[in-house]
Amino acid sequence: MNKYYLLCLLIPSLLFLPGCQKESPEPWIPVLEQTDFAYLDNAIAEVRLGVENLLKQLNSGESAARTNVELEKTSQALFKIERYFLPMTEVRQLIYDADRVYYLGRKDEAKQKLQQSKDLLARIGENDAEAVVKAVNEVIMKIEEAELAFDSEPLAVPEKIRRLGEKINLMVIKGDLVLAGAEFKRQK
Repeated sequence: MNKYYLLCLLIPSLLFLPGCQKESPEPWIPVLEQTDFAYLDNAIAEVRLGVENLLKQLNSGESAARTNVELEKTSQALFKIERYFLPMTEVRQLIYDADRVYYLGRKDEAKQKLQQSKDLLARIGENDAEAVVKAVNEVIMKIEEAELAFDSEPLAVPEKIRRLGEKINLMVIKGDLVLAGAEFKRQK
């Protein structure tokens, strides 16, 4: 048989081999997503304005009733930062990190980061506002779906984590729960 004929048969076969191999899942890198911290800047500016108003009221001898209203409003704004924005920012980072370490083959570490996310979300969900509890429970369910996929559908994990990260990112950037009018009530 002619060597060139054999080579002509072999080359197309070799070209198909890379296509038959399973590709490793790519990590989700939110390059195009808005992941800045403007929402924190806005929330802190709200607190700063409240403090400035309080100082003006105290210095001008405003009534205690007006000062108390401003103090309560400022305290509530600070509480939103403490109970929603900061923990949700941490959840977002943990989910991004879980995806990255999963891609590196460190499945246990990825599971640990997802568990930390659930713990933080559970603390946010301790709020009595129905919208907060509902939203947090939905996200916790998505995390649990991703965790189950670690063993049953490993190739689906990156997509599940990506969708989870997108959801959390929207909740943080847009302040979904805050915009929905959810009250972040302090325990007295």
